[in-house]
Amino acid sequence: MNILHIYKDYTPVLGGIENHIRALAEAQAAAGHIVSVLVTAQGSESSVGTLNGVTVRRAGRLATVASTPLSLA
Repeated sequence: MNILHIYKDYTPVLGGIENHIRALAEAQAAAGHIVSVLVTAQGSESSVGTLNGVTVRRAGRLATVASTPLSLA
């Protein structure tokens, strides 16, 4: 099964939702699923990498308004 998690931040950012998404995504990957996480990057550069079996796509952030990151990527 292909699984995509979408949120504003991911590890190494610390937080309850960030930790939960990481634990969930890593457990799903360990169970044999293809897991990706789409988040915004801390800076303006976009990147793609793999962390503990999870593909992490970080879209470059333009700005943050009312705790909501904005990205065109």
